[in-house]
Amino acid sequence: MAYSCSDFTDDVLNTLIGLGLVDRDAIADNDPQAQAEVALKAIVEQARRSAHADRILDGAGKDVPRGLSLP
Repeated sequence: MAYSCSDFTDDVLNTLIGLGLVDRDAIADNDPQAQAEVALKAIVEQARRSAHADRILDGAGKDVPRGLSLP
């Protein structure tokens, strides 16, 4: 069986939950856009906490995912 987009999404979300970066209840069932927003928010928040967050986020520029704002 091929690895699907759904498999990928489940793996990413389950990893973020397992790391304590996302609460399982924050993930909407059958709403890929909402799931992506939760995952991307958790990833950006973690990047900000890293020692090199400023360099990483400064380099993001126009590559920041659509709809995600970086204050």
